[in-house]
Amino acid sequence: MVKLREFLFLIDRTEKVLPDKTYRQVGVRVWGKGAYERESILGCNTKYKELSKVLANDIIVNKIWARNGSVAIVTSELDGCYCSSEFPLFVVDEKKARLGWVRWLIKTPWFWKQCLEKSGGTSGKNRITPNNFLEINVELPPLNKQTEAFRRLDISAPTISELGLINKETSKLIQDLRQSILQKAVTGKLVPQDPSDKPASELLKRMEGEKKRAILEKEIKKDIHLPPISEEEIPFNLPEGWEWVRLGTIASLITKGSSPRWQGVNYVEKNEGIFFITSENVRSYKIDLTNEKYVEKKFNEIEPRSILKKGDFLMNIVGASIGRTAIFNLNQENVNINQAVCLIRLFGDFLNKAYLLYFFNSDFCISNMYDKQVEMARPNLSMGNISKFLVPLPPFSEQQRIAQKIDVLLKLCDELDEKIKENQSNAEFLMETVLKEAFACC
Repeated sequence: MVKLREFLFLIDRTEKVLPDKTYRQVGVRVWGKGAYERESILGCNTKYKELSKVLANDIIVNKIWARNGSVAIVTSELDGCYCSSEFPLFVVDEKKARLGWVRWLIKTPWFWKQCLEKSGGTSGKNRITPNNFLEINVELPPLNKQTEAFRRLDISAPTISELGLINKETSKLIQDLRQSILQKAVTGKLVPQDPSDKPASELLKRMEGEKKRAILEKEIKKDIHLPPISEEEIPFNLPEGWEWVRLGTIASLITKGSSPRWQGVNYVEKNEGIFFITSENVRSYKIDLTNEKYVEKKFNEIEPRSILKKGDFLMNIVGASIGRTAIFNLNQENVNINQAVCLIRLFGDFLNKAYLLYFFNSDFCISNMYDKQVEMARPNLSMGNISKFLVPLPPFSEQQRIAQKIDVLLKLCDELDEKIKENQSNAEFLMETVLKEAFACC
């Protein structure tokens, strides 16, 4: 066993930063994924007074993330880039170690573990100093054995990497297939139409009656006027018996105007308040309980209209998760929502909720309906725009057939996904095995 300092040397190429000079910057990905070129920066825009010039074949180390495999050899494409003092540079003494062998050494999980053990500092700010990095012990084979090892890896690794790439591409194709299934579903091309089905117009009449009853009994606010659907708005023709409807004609839409704190309500512990659903909890198709929040019970007195009922739809209307929709199906009472979530409550129980849930989470819906963002700095949807969303509504029996067919097809997609993940895991294990065979110290 020898220390890295036996064949690696810290190199100093620091230059004084010039305000009017443009500096190409280099970064280092974690888990052995290599170095890359970051965005260039003018000297006047960096906080550093000095930067280090990087040359091809340098070993570059990210002080903070070396513990996560952020160590790499600089490629010729990155020659002449610059880095800060947070990225110490080392060169290899090729009389003692082959560069190709070192390139594979720094990709091993064993090596990353040594970096972690040599990193100091508080959690989240663990840094490895250049001196500690050079104190890492490794098994250094003779030069001919190093050459044999890295050449064998150079031959086998591309094939293993290609397997991983195929897995990723296949996974992307499966995701595209999911959306193709949903696209066919909402355009009436997934299952055959049945002439004996009662048309969707019958459902709308029944829902209109339920809506009038809810208004009379003050369960919902007075009906808002929605403009008729124009020919220009319709994205495609529907099959016989289907109807284009605005979301506001089949559901009541409710959301908050401000956060609990603006209303004088505090966040509390679980046993002291009510479950408070935020956009973080609303995932596509499901409610995520990983990060639960609770607010004082008086929130429900301030905002009683948005207390959830089982079967309510919840749609994210702010930020990067805009359009994600789930059904509230938890066996909990007195649950409420924050201002980034819209409650969609259907008028009566006349529609198949599984069909609507698939529609809301389809790329078709997102690309065609969620493009009415009223604030581009932070994308969000207004209640007015959401109520105008167009929904392709099939006859009720066809909704059921569509939902059942989607269930079957997406289950097959899930099974394919599991096989892809298994193949990916096998490819990663194979790579780890090959590395272990090449480095006896592992």
